[in-house]
Order: sequence, then C-alpha cells, then structure tokens
Amino acid sequence: MKKKILIVGAGITANEICKRLKKKYHISTCGINKFDKAVGNSDKHYFFNYKNHNKLLKFCKKGKFNFIIPDGNDISYLSSSYVAEKLDYDGFENYKFSKNILNKISFNTICKKNNISVPKFSLKKNFYSDKIKMPVIFRPNFTYSGKNVFKIENKKDFLKLKKNKTKKFIVSQFINGTLHSCSMIINQKGNRFFFVDEFCNENPFRVDFSSCPSIIQKKTRRIVIKNLLKLTKIFKLTSGILHIQFIKKNNKIYIIEATRRCPGDFYGILIQKSYNFDYYSNYSLNFTSPQSKLNYIEKRNLFFRKTLKNIKDYNSFGSSKEKKLFLSYNKIQKNKYGVIIFKK
Repeated sequence: MKKKILIVGAGITANEICKRLKKKYHISTCGINKFDKAVGNSDKHYFFNYKNHNKLLKFCKKGKFNFIIPDGNDISYLSSSYVAEKLDYDGFENYKFSKNILNKISFNTICKKNNISVPKFSLKKNFYSDKIKMPVIFRPNFTYSGKNVFKIENKKDFLKLKKNKTKKFIVSQFINGTLHSCSMIINQKGNRFFFVDEFCNENPFRVDFSSCPSIIQKKTRRIVIKNLLKLTKIFKLTSGILHIQFIKKNNKIYIIEATRRCPGDFYGILIQKSYNFDYYSNYSLNFTSPQSKLNYIEKRNLFFRKTLKNIKDYNSFGSSKEKKLFLSYNKIQKNKYGVIIFKK
C-alpha cells in the first residue's frame, strides 16, 4: 500500500511534485482555486482554505497522512510548519522560527541584531526619526510578488504613506543596485548554492525575467554564502531550502527577503535546465526521506525565464534555440498566462 502525502496547495510546485512522486506515493492536494495545476493531477484534491491552521490540523489528523509538503507560497509553508510541529512531521524547523523567517519585520530585526547585511529600515510612518532618507520602499509585513509595495521619493508619496491603513509594515532604504537570488539546499553531507540574476521590467517590485547561472563574481558569492550559513545557525536549520533575494551594490550585498519554500514561476525548472539539478525532487526529499548526498553532474548552461501575459509574447521568442512554455494554471486566466524558459 502506498504511503500518503498531503501537499498543502495545488499550484506550480505541487504539480511538479506530483509528476515526480505520484508513482511511488498516494498524493492529495488542497486549496480553493479550481484552476490550480495539481487539482486534476493529484490522486485526490480537497477544496478548503489551508490558511486556517486549525482546520488544516484537524484535516491532517483525520487523513492520517505520512508526510506533508508545502506548496510554493508562504501561507502554505506557515500552515504546514504549524501542523508539522503539532503532529511531528519531518522536514520543518519549529513554527516560531518559520514565522520569524517569513515575517519581514522579524527577519530584518534579527538580521540587524546579528550583523547580517539588510537595508536600513524603520517600522514607523515617520521614518525620518530613524535617520532614513528618501527614497525608501514601503512593504507590508506579509506580502508576495511585489503586492502593495511602493516607493516613496517625495512629499507627495509620503502623504500616500501617511494615509495607508496597513498596520504592520517595514520602510526600507532604497538600494539602487542589481537584483539576484540564491537558493541554498541545506544538507548535512554537503550544501548546494544556486545563484540567479533577476530583473523587474514591467513592475519595479515583481521579477518577470531571470537568467541562470548568475554572472556575479566569486567574491560576492562567498559573501552571500557566509550570510546564508549564519542564518542557518540562527534559525537552527538542518535541511530543506533557504531561498533569499538580495541586492548587490558595488562590493556590498543587502538581503531583502527570505523564505523556506520553493520560489514561484517555475524557478525549479530554470535550475534544473541550467545546473542539471532536480530542484523539486530534492525539495520533496526533505519532507519524505533521510538526508543523502546530493549527487548530480553540474552542467551550467545559460537559460532564461520570462513571465508571459499572453500567447503573443511566446511567439516573439520563435528564434530561440530551445524554448518551452509552462502554464501556471490549468486554464488561461487574465494576466496569468504562464512562463517561458528558453536558451539562446
């Protein structure tokens, strides 16, 4: 009889996990969006809102799942971490640490206390009192994909901030540099680090274009890795993913956010094509199997990832040597078409 996995969510990450583990496990998914990719591809889907921690806890008790795996969003990871602590599922740090990593206020405060480089920040609408000069970036405490994030450059923008009703937020110094990400695969038998260059072309706070491997220098990589190793000690992380976005300016780096779940928009496929490393399989193993050595032959081919809005964007890449379209949803929705990963 197959062991039972519950993936908390049914999005891109959940669907990629289904593809890889469905033959070996009975896989259930949950969530409220009927268009999500894994709704029809898992063995069983349950329609309910997993944001409710206690409802998910009761469901997991009743379902007697052997393992739970978070989908590629922060709500899924927090809910899963809460349930894992109550029911002793593998692959998670304690719930308090999960919240502190994903909570932007807590994460920046902890980084500052431990001399980990983050932009100067304030938790006040009158941020002048903390000696932070404009321009600055306003971010709600919990946000994703640049949602409700905006830049404050002048007195007019400052008035928008004063009127904003968001209760928990962080105002950070604007760093005019280049944007990058790094995924650390934490493994007691040898960590792995994957660097990607990120670009925000259509929305200044949402990544819509990536290239991998990154072109950043070895010196910068060493600084990033040093900070990541420090974070694993602070939060007592012994397995799984620690994924960060950071800004590089001159010879300094500034970490702007961190997460413990898979990044979205088929980030794992970009890593797989560029590095010959199955990102989703290794993410899943953290929750289902004892740690083993990460064996793979690194190839480092240059690949690109582009978020698309409609099919015309896909056709414009007709001259690419290698291209493949990945749909984010089972059915096309307005402004949410998919992602193309290609090689020039």
